[in-house]
Amino acid sequence: MALGVSTATAFLNHLFNQTNTTAPTAIWLSLHTADPGTTGASEASDGTYARVNVTASFSTASGAACTNDVAIEFAALTTGGTYTHYGLWSAVTAGTFYHGGDISPDKAVGAGEIPRFAIGDLDITA
Repeated sequence: MALGVSTATAFLNHLFNQTNTTAPTAIWLSLHTADPGTTGASEASDGTYARVNVTASFSTASGAACTNDVAIEFAALTTGGTYTHYGLWSAVTAGTFYHGGDISPDKAVGAGEIPRFAIGDLDITA
């Protein structure tokens, strides 16, 4: 699980230089066809794909992890694909990449189908 460069930098400055950080006002979830690394690479590119706002969609973290406590749904996809990773962003397009990690098991979505995570299906770990 990779932290985005700006997230890691902010954390290190918070820890070692006592700088405060401002909590994001919105968090957007993305799907990826490969490991997004520290930059958010390999984001889905289906014609109808768009990130989903997941602000306030996760449980309180415990043991360096949290899970979605509401169902999460994307728009139905035009062509579909297999999504192996998720990403967390500051905006619906572009924005700051905060964090990425594995989707387990991989999520295979066919043409016309809706990628979704039932309650408790998406675990975010540090």
